[in-house]
Amino acid sequence: MMKKYVIVLCDGMADEPLQELDGKTPLEAARTPNMDRLAPRSEIGMVRTVPEGMSPGSDTANLSVIGSDPSKYYSGRSPLEALSIGVDMKEDDVSFRCNVVTLSEEEDNYEDRRILDHSSGEISTGDAAVLIEALKEGLRRDGYEFYAGTSYRHLLIWKQGRVVELTAPHDILTRRIGEYLPQDPVLREMMVKSYEILSSHPINVKRKEKGLNPANSAWFWGAGTRPVLTSFEEEHHLKGAMVSAVDLLKGIAVGAGMRNITVEGANGGLDTNYAGKGQAAIDALREDMDFVYIHIEAPDEMGHQGSFEDKITAIERIDAQIIGPIVENLEAEGIDFRMLVLPDHPTPVRVRTHVGDPVPYLLYDSTNTPIGQYTSDNSGYVYIEGLTTSGRYYLRELENKGYIPDTQMKTVYVTAGETTLIEWKNTPITAQIQITKKSADYNPTNGLPAGTLLEGAIFEIYDKAGNLVDTIKSDSRGLAASKPLPLGRYTIREVKAPNNYGISGEDLTAYLEHEGEIVLFEVTNKALATGVSITKTGPN
Repeated sequence: MMKKYVIVLCDGMADEPLQELDGKTPLEAARTPNMDRLAPRSEIGMVRTVPEGMSPGSDTANLSVIGSDPSKYYSGRSPLEALSIGVDMKEDDVSFRCNVVTLSEEEDNYEDRRILDHSSGEISTGDAAVLIEALKEGLRRDGYEFYAGTSYRHLLIWKQGRVVELTAPHDILTRRIGEYLPQDPVLREMMVKSYEILSSHPINVKRKEKGLNPANSAWFWGAGTRPVLTSFEEEHHLKGAMVSAVDLLKGIAVGAGMRNITVEGANGGLDTNYAGKGQAAIDALREDMDFVYIHIEAPDEMGHQGSFEDKITAIERIDAQIIGPIVENLEAEGIDFRMLVLPDHPTPVRVRTHVGDPVPYLLYDSTNTPIGQYTSDNSGYVYIEGLTTSGRYYLRELENKGYIPDTQMKTVYVTAGETTLIEWKNTPITAQIQITKKSADYNPTNGLPAGTLLEGAIFEIYDKAGNLVDTIKSDSRGLAASKPLPLGRYTIREVKAPNNYGISGEDLTAYLEHEGEIVLFEVTNKALATGVSITKTGPN
C-alpha cells in the first residue's frame, strides 16, 4: 500500500513565553500526550513559512506549507477565498475580504471609532449572512458585488477594479481607525455607510442584549486579482484533500484541484468540531486520498482574542481529538504514513496579531523503526557499522549519564562504503556545592563570638580523578558557593582560613546526584592563640 501523508496545520499556534505560564508558551503549557509520544521518534525543528519581505498572513504561510511558492502564486488573500465561495472572477476583477467587525460606539465620528473585535465575537454564519444581505441592499452600486462567506469572513468584488493598499483589522485592534481607512473614496464611503446600516440592525440589537459583540461595520482588506495555482496532483503525484472551515484554505484547495471535505459543526472557532475533522481525515485516507491537509483555525482566533487560556484549550483539543485518533487508527490498520504538525505563523496573545517569526514543527514517520541501539566508548565515540544501504537515517539519543540527553531526532545521509561523522554535543546536568563558614569559639583577638559568619576562607574542589575544578571563597555572609558542576563525587579542601583562625584540616566529600541539587556544608574554624600573655595590675 502506498504511504499516506497528513499535515495538521494549527493556525497561529506558535507564541511567546508568558509570565502567566511561568515562562512557557501556550504550546509548552498545554497537555499534549499524543504529540509528546510522537516527539522522541520525530524530526523536530524550526522552519520559516513566510518568505522574507512578505506579510505574515495565513494566505502566504499556508501556500508555503502546501508547497506553492507565494512569490509565484500569491495574488492576494481575498481572491483565494473567492475560489472557495465559487465566484467566477474575471482577469480585471479585484476581490476584497469583507470582515464584519465590532467598532466602538461612543464616538460621534466614524473615523474616531476603534476596532474592538475583528470577528464580532466569532459571529455565526447564519447571523452574518443576514447582515451581508442588508449590505447588499443598502450599498447597492454598479460594479460592486457582495458575497456571503463563513462567520465574519465575506467578500466584495469590484468589477474592473484596482488593487489598493488596505490594513487587516486584526493588525490594529483597539486603535483609532481614521488613519487606516481606504484612500479610495467609494470604498471609504461604503465602510462609513455600513456602520449606519448595521449598528441598528435587529441582529445586532439582539446581540448586544445578550452581551455579544455587535457586527456593526464592514471592513475591507486583502485585495487581489484572480489567482492561478498549479494542480497538486500533477505536481506531487498525490491525490489530496482539504479539511477546513475557512474559505481561504478551501480556496487554496479549489485552486490546486484538491477535494474539499465539509465537516458538520466545523466553524473556525474554539468550539469547532475537532473530532469530526479528525474522523473526516481518517475516512479520506482509508478511501482514495493519498494526502490530507487538516487546518484548524481556533489557536489563531484565540491569539487574536488575547486569551492564552483558550489558546491552550484549542491546542489540547487538537492533540486529543485530531492527532491522537489519526495516529491510532492508521497505525492500527497498518497504514504507513508521515505526519507533519506545525503552525502557519505565530499569533502571540501579547500582540494579538500575526508575526513572521519561524515556527516549530514535528515530522513523524510511522516507518521509522529502530535498526539498533548503540553505546559510546570511553572516548565518547559511537561506531555504527554494517550499513550497506545508502540513504537517509535517523539518530536519537536515549540517555547520557550526567548530561541532558538531546532527544531531538537528527537526520543523517549515508553513502555506502563511506564514513559519515556526526558530532553530538550535550549539556552537563549540573548541581552546586555551598559552604557556610563560622567561628567555632570566641576569638579573643578580634572579639568575635562563637557562631560568627566568617569571610575570607578559601576552598579548593577536586573531582573524583583528582582534578582541581573550582576554587571558592567565603563572602561577608560566610557563604562560599561553587559554579555549576556536573553530577558526580567531589572532594573539598580548605586551603586558607580567615584571618586569626586556623584551617579546619578536614576534607569534605560531596555527592552531586540530581539536577539543580545544592549540597550544603557548615565548616567551623577555631580561633588562633596569639602567643602573647598580658597581665594587668594597678599602681603599687
